[in-house]
Amino acid sequence: YMSNKNIGEIISSLRKEKGMTQKELSKIFKVSLKTIQFYEQNRTIPDIYLVAEMAKFFNVSCDYILGVVNTPIR
Repeated sequence: YMSNKNIGEIISSLRKEKGMTQKELSKIFKVSLKTIQFYEQNRTIPDIYLVAEMAKFFNVSCDYILGVVNTPIR
């Protein structure tokens, strides 16, 4: 079972929930702005280590970011 949201939409909504810009997020995760934009547009996906970092930062599960489950499990 997969959620109806994709990784890009999930990262984007988590970022917006925190009131952050893509640029701010790129600095926190030490990636380029373009990289964050590509994630949010589903042009590329973060590697598993970055997914784990994001899960920690946003206080959600990796499964939530990956769209495997619908509930963030905060």
